[in-house]
Amino acid sequence: MKHDMSGHLLKYVDGKYQYEHILKMEQKLGRSLRPDEIVHHIDGDPNNNALSNLKVMTRGEHNKEDASHHKGGRTKGSKDGVRKDTYNKDKSKAERYDT
Repeated sequence: MKHDMSGHLLKYVDGKYQYEHILKMEQKLGRSLRPDEIVHHIDGDPNNNALSNLKVMTRGEHNKEDASHHKGGRTKGSKDGVRKDTYNKDKSKAERYDT
């Protein structure tokens, strides 16, 4: 298994790397994530992809939760508080910052 720069696990599926936490949640939901949804690691550990540690949230919900955990309110290294590795809104699901 491969990791991205933030430590999220990537799984090789159908000829491309995809985030394992997203694959697991989509399988549980029986549908693809909507463009405004992300999968949050409850304990903050990007390697812990147990379903009990994963939660679907909207971007707004995630930003609020992130702000409460990071006193500055932004994720370090981002302009808008959203880490670029969580979702690429300008590309299709299969192209989410695969590395």
